[in-house]
Amino acid sequence: MKIIYSTIFLFMWLTPPLFSKGTANVVKAVFVDEHGMKWFGTEKGLIRFDGINWIDYGSHAKIPDQISDIEYQFSDYGPEMWIGSDMGASVAAYNIDGITSATHYNMANSGILSDAVYDIVVDSNDIRYFATQEGLGIFNSSTWSSIASGTGIPNAAVLSLGFKNDTIYAGSDGKGVGRVIRDDLDGYTGASYYEIPWSAVPSNTINCVYIDSKGFQWYGTTEGSSRHEVQHAQRGWDIYLTVDHGLVNGNVLSILEDKDGDIWFGTEGGISRYKLADAQFTNYTMDDGLPDNVIYDIAMDSDQTLWFATGNGVSHFDGADFNNYLINGIKSISSPHESGKIYPNPAANEIHLIYYSEQNSYSTITAFDLSGKKIETFYKGYTPAGELRVTWDLNDSKGEPVPAGIYVISIQSGSFINTQKVVVIR
Repeated sequence: MKIIYSTIFLFMWLTPPLFSKGTANVVKAVFVDEHGMKWFGTEKGLIRFDGINWIDYGSHAKIPDQISDIEYQFSDYGPEMWIGSDMGASVAAYNIDGITSATHYNMANSGILSDAVYDIVVDSNDIRYFATQEGLGIFNSSTWSSIASGTGIPNAAVLSLGFKNDTIYAGSDGKGVGRVIRDDLDGYTGASYYEIPWSAVPSNTINCVYIDSKGFQWYGTTEGSSRHEVQHAQRGWDIYLTVDHGLVNGNVLSILEDKDGDIWFGTEGGISRYKLADAQFTNYTMDDGLPDNVIYDIAMDSDQTLWFATGNGVSHFDGADFNNYLINGIKSISSPHESGKIYPNPAANEIHLIYYSEQNSYSTITAFDLSGKKIETFYKGYTPAGELRVTWDLNDSKGEPVPAGIYVISIQSGSFINTQKVVVIR
């Protein structure tokens, strides 16, 4: 016998506390570990997302706030995260259950070059490099050192780093790119500089350095991006991209290559996807569902889908839609702007949603299983202020009935997400 309950259940907002910009919703770094866990560096500390639950590690002495970068290293102790911040660098050991230990380094307790750490890379010899306000710092085994300006490192703050085949590329604030090669016998050699007017970087302020699957160097600058195929400063600059070529915004903050070989640019004004095959851009902004137009970092998960760290939370792009999360993890609150009802719950044939909004927005309503896998998006479109009524027939994206079990229904409206577990019985 099919049992239908008539009780109406109110949605709960499982979004993070609605911090204002400049707090925890400013997300500067995203890292996907080997367990599929997503880690986010925010201005209020470190947060992890397992697909269903958010864990807020917050800010403390060993993992401070104002996080700017997260980098992976597999050490003698197992997998570790190096975390850069405005207060130095931390290294955290972790497993599938979370962080197991952490150590923090700053100018007061170590030989780190500066407490302002913007970027970190780890080379093939497990040597750690730190882009800092005072230049390029190095941590080799237990020894701290640096590469002096004029030997391949610009005489300026180092903002970004790239690494390939024992070559370090250091992007600076106003002095272009410095390139050095690590040699086991002679230390660091092969110094050269890429800067205007001798090299085709759009600007001498280099926000990010990215090495693609072919070993080519991409540079994100304040005026666009360019690709470099070789190490010669004046030759091999084969791609040059600015807003005049279709880039959504010239201030490029992050770059990533996806599974199809397309290049994604996170900028101060949205996202640009660049298809190398036909040299065409597709641009995405808040009008397309992003929670914010400032995109600080990009990562790809095991499903080959993309995660974006933004100025107003986290966005996950599944190939069709942006699924947005304000950062919380452990606290649920109610929104003064939207509310919703779902019934019946449990359900056997279909569920009905009544959703209220006080403002116009673009909304998606999606069902996920408890592993975080998307089952079906059964509403997507512009939603005017007022009441929206939607029905899910309890079928998946292929039109097949979903099996009995627990599912998560997610309503996303603008930068908000509203979720509730529902039970399907058969």
